[in-house]
Amino acid sequence: MKIEHLALMMKDPVAAAKWYSDNLRFTVIKQMNISPFAHFIADHPKKILLEIFRLPDKIVPDYRSLDPVIMHLGFSVLDIETTYQKLVSAGAEVVSEISVSENGDKMAMLRDPWGLPIQLIKRGMSLV
Repeated sequence: MKIEHLALMMKDPVAAAKWYSDNLRFTVIKQMNISPFAHFIADHPKKILLEIFRLPDKIVPDYRSLDPVIMHLGFSVLDIETTYQKLVSAGAEVVSEISVSENGDKMAMLRDPWGLPIQLIKRGMSLV
């Protein structure tokens, strides 16, 4: 068994899917052009799917109010400095600047334009 997707209700799923595609190398696999405007987007190299959607009769979570330690999307990156600058230039909000842990991991915490926490990480030693 493996995880097939993580579903995230967002205020503007069309714009969010575009932002993730433009800035984090996601590919739109399937999209709905009517409510709930679900977009299934795959990471590179198509191992994980995010389902981004909006149901008009449900309250969109206030991701901005969540402590990023509680929930975040973690992205392994080769060049954390370049990726960090690219995302900030594309509208990501800085939560914590790039830091280096005792074991050599480089990390930074951002929020996407809808407030969802995004962690960038370049591990000293890969976990998977």
